Amino acid sequence: YNKGGAFSRFYADPHLSINWLNEGHELKAFTLLTPGTTHWSRNIRSPDYYFRPAISWSRRSQKGLSIRAMPQGCIFGEKGPAIFLQKDDYLSLLALLSITNSKLFGLLIELQMAFGSYEVGVLQRTPVPDLTPEETLTLANLARRAWSLKRNLDTITQTSHAFTVPAVLQVHGATLSQRAQAWATTVATPEQELAQIQAEIDALAFDLYGISPEEVGANSPLSAAATEDSSLDDVEGEDEDDTTESADLPSLVHGLLEYALGVALGRFDLRLATGEHPHPSEPEPFDPLPACSPGMLVTADGLPPTSAEALPPNCPIDIPFNGILVDDEGHPSDIIPPIRQVLDLIWGDQAGDIEQEACQILRVSSLRDYIAKPSAFFAEHLSRYSKSRRQAPIYWPLSTRSGSYTLWLYYHRLTDQTFYTCINDFVEPKLHQVNQATTQLRSQNSRTRDEDKRLETLQTLELELIDLRDELLRIAQLPYKPNLNDGVQITAAPLWPLFGLKKWQTKLKDTWNKLEKGDYDWAHLAHTIWPERVREKCKGDKSLAIAHDLEALYEAPPEQPKKSRRKRK
Repeated sequence: YNKGGAFSRFYADPHLSINWLNEGHELKAFTLLTPGTTHWSRNIRSPDYYFRPAISWSRRSQKGLSIRAMPQGCIFGEKGPAIFLQKDDYLSLLALLSITNSKLFGLLIELQMAFGSYEVGVLQRTPVPDLTPEETLTLANLARRAWSLKRNLDTITQTSHAFTVPAVLQVHGATLSQRAQAWATTVATPEQELAQIQAEIDALAFDLYGISPEEVGANSPLSAAATEDSSLDDVEGEDEDDTTESADLPSLVHGLLEYALGVALGRFDLRLATGEHPHPSEPEPFDPLPACSPGMLVTADGLPPTSAEALPPNCPIDIPFNGILVDDEGHPSDIIPPIRQVLDLIWGDQAGDIEQEACQILRVSSLRDYIAKPSAFFAEHLSRYSKSRRQAPIYWPLSTRSGSYTLWLYYHRLTDQTFYTCINDFVEPKLHQVNQATTQLRSQNSRTRDEDKRLETLQTLELELIDLRDELLRIAQLPYKPNLNDGVQITAAPLWPLFGLKKWQTKLKDTWNKLEKGDYDWAHLAHTIWPERVREKCKGDKSLAIAHDLEALYEAPPEQPKKSRRKRK
């Protein structure tokens, strides 16, 4: 779903999805809830143009006009309008992408604007020069190269359709610090080339329009309002994130560890990092977006594996297909060994040094310390897997009150049996182990001071594990049947007491309260927990009925008789 976004010329990765099942049947029904709306076309505009290649822009921005390629298979919204050609000619679209990103085109737009809103009508009124085939090809090649440079910077972003491997694995160096410096150089190089491309496009545009820079006072460099300065935010406040991730050293190190956890859980394909598989060829700007990024582990059908049998032969990682790891040293599913195994497979004999350097950079005593602190690994993960108001972390740490015992769940493998597995295979055995140790210490006639402290710690852990078990059982019996189409925030909402990071816990608690009140009855989880309430609402709300496959329950209101007009004598 193309919905505006942050300032980004030539390239931007659409990160939203929209439910267009059955030609938007549910969405069309939802629009009719607006008072005075008699037909869905009042709110859903130009569906005949959906899924076609185009160029698009953010309707409102403090940073200036920025036009980028919109790939096939997208739906565009009011905040992210689109420009189409009568025939889907990719070269002409790319040439138009160059022209509309030129300094002169931007000046022509600014002359017509009273406010900071790049309305469709303003762009429609702005003239575009006729191009010869040679001019079209030249401008198209410039736009194609600019798109490629921008997309390549996005290949380190795990939530992007372009992701391959983390930044520190795309460059060379004996240490993480050296690789971070190499990545900084890698980032600086395309910035210089992009500036050169922009200058060439600007010169061609002035020539094509028959206007000199002196005539419009355009000899000075682009103003701050038209640069990609991350200190300026999109006016809409919807998608303020930059296209690429931060390149500071701790951020790059976190990206490596987050990637290693993703590999351990079966999200990413380690073979790209080890060189066993070559990096895939770059797509074209208007190619449809892939279901999975090139860096993800997929089977022959292009989708993630759902069982060990679907894995490629000789897979070096033992993936837990129940989606559960645990922060518990010595446990067969302990979270730390698989992360270390990934580092071993990438760095070999240097893996220990790399881990030690990573801990020094992150200012933690150990890898386990970084993973265990809610304000460390999970806080950064939450930040990276969020866009504007949408927060979607996929690695969930469910902890005891003190954080002394944590289960890590992989969102994409959640089922209605996950919490029973957590209880039966993890919490109960741990409780038994702690109980045995506690009983043994209690039975001793005399204990040292250290043994007394250990007994106190074990007794506290025992109580916390009982609370964790009971809370997981309560949630499982709601009943809890996750549907990933509800989104991370709603799916995680019942678990809010088990997250240690306060700001995320607060967000989820608020979401849970709204779920209880009925604010999100379109969600599958709402129907699972409160079926009678939701079914009753479906009788008067067709969109809700469609969402839950209960359209038969919907009762259309009686048609109002048309008022007759009295004739005047």
